[in-house]
Amino acid sequence: MSDTEDIFDDESSSSESSSDEDIEETNFSSDSGTEDDFSLPSKDTQYMEKYMDLPVSNRIVSSLMDPLLNKGYCLYTDNFYTSPTLAYALADEETDTVGTVRVTRKDVPAKIKGTKLKKGEKVAEFRKKSMVLKWKDKKDVCVLSTMHDDSMVKVKSRRGKEMYKPKAVADYNANMGGVDLSDNLLVHFSTARNRLKKYYKKVFRHLLDISVVNCYVTYRVLGGKVVRREFILRVSERLIMKYAEERPVPLRRPPRLAAKPSRLIGRHFPEYCPPTDKKKRPQRTCAQCRKNNIRRDSSYWCKDCEVGLCVAPCLRDWHTKE
Repeated sequence: MSDTEDIFDDESSSSESSSDEDIEETNFSSDSGTEDDFSLPSKDTQYMEKYMDLPVSNRIVSSLMDPLLNKGYCLYTDNFYTSPTLAYALADEETDTVGTVRVTRKDVPAKIKGTKLKKGEKVAEFRKKSMVLKWKDKKDVCVLSTMHDDSMVKVKSRRGKEMYKPKAVADYNANMGGVDLSDNLLVHFSTARNRLKKYYKKVFRHLLDISVVNCYVTYRVLGGKVVRREFILRVSERLIMKYAEERPVPLRRPPRLAAKPSRLIGRHFPEYCPPTDKKKRPQRTCAQCRKNNIRRDSSYWCKDCEVGLCVAPCLRDWHTKE
């Protein structure tokens, strides 16, 4: 029996999460939600010389798309890469682009930034070869396209409800489904944490999340029915069982107790205060009475503590109470 069969032989029949439902409705081809090939841009990444003057996000897209320019392709991007500057440059190379865009991007029309919409309303602005459209669904959706107008189309939601969406939004959802699904899956049960200060730790944990997502998608394609949370728990348990090392538990030292004052340790006896040059039977102020804000003199003292004390009850209290 394989490890996979061993881990998931008692598949759960519990209800699926929303992300699991997304996986079931996907055909698991190029839009399956898996990430098969990627690279991490860094200061050592080599870009094409002619794109070095562009912003980093535009530089990445332009370098990757260079062999495909002037061939009539359409590029779909998310809001990290989409910008009017990139759209204009690609349009000049006979390449269309469609993508969500951040309203804070440079050259996004002020009309798009400032207009407040109610659900179902839209506003669009056309410049050069591009259109920037903002549409209100549950929240504002801003899209940039060089191949669409602001027309609306009827679509069906996952629950079968008919609704109208901008054609640009509908096409974006249809063509970016795998990327958005992958991003959605990576958000849930992520091992990465914002408090991690070392970038390489964040990169490692992100790669770990991608590996787990890819494994889960493959598992579902092969007919698995365990929900994702249970899948991650079982994989974690198996990895711990296989690779965890048994280490002896270090013995902890007992906590150190604060040193007690010397007056509380040992044996103490009252004695007469030693005579001075002026007095044969001198008196000293009682230290215990002074602690209680009482002024009282005594002929007795504790030689070890070198303080005056009344015989009773101050002598006992001084040597027993902290």
